[in-house]
Amino acid sequence: ADGTPEALEVATTQLHALFLQTITDEGGSTAAVAPQVVPVMFGRTLEVSAAAAGVAWLTFDEICAGAVGSPDFVAVASNFHTVFVAGVPQLTLDRRCVPLPYSLCGCHALAPAK
Repeated sequence: ADGTPEALEVATTQLHALFLQTITDEGGSTAAVAPQVVPVMFGRTLEVSAAAAGVAWLTFDEICAGAVGSPDFVAVASNFHTVFVAGVPQLTLDRRCVPLPYSLCGCHALAPAK
């Protein structure tokens, strides 16, 4: 996307369509898409905004902002074989989420996409 709000909206819409298609390809129903609570550790949980058939949808802010870290990433990667992350900004030294891709790769839940 070229960074304009319109281009970002188009990219997010296309990514969401791919999310739904992946659920269908996995034998799931898009009607079953719903938020899901994932156990992290020590009684902590993380809410995944949408999931079905082992496929998760999160926004960058949901998974990389606030009080989240490697245990959260591993929990997501351990519970879902495919993870879509929407709204990823251009990453800089001030705004990054380095452990996320490592955790997803380690659990085989990351597939690069443009």
